[in-house]
Amino acid sequence: MKYLLLLPLVLLALWLILRQRGSHRVQGKDPAHHKPEAVDPTAAQSPTEIIECARCTVHLPRTDAVAGLHGLHYCSLAHRQDAEGA
Repeated sequence: MKYLLLLPLVLLALWLILRQRGSHRVQGKDPAHHKPEAVDPTAAQSPTEIIECARCTVHLPRTDAVAGLHGLHYCSLAHRQDAEGA
């Protein structure tokens, strides 16, 4: 007899749990089913070119390098001035 009373309570608890989890999926809050954001292929960055300082041989991105004479690149203005004698 007690199982007849316990069974509806267990089913009610399961129904509430499943309903709660279902509402998270609808709202997109379930981390297990998180969809990655769309990536714009035109916004992809090209790989960064790495160059070497002509004076100290430190490797750095070309965008951070200081350009010198004869197509050489340096890691800082001080190294460029030291190497070029300016």
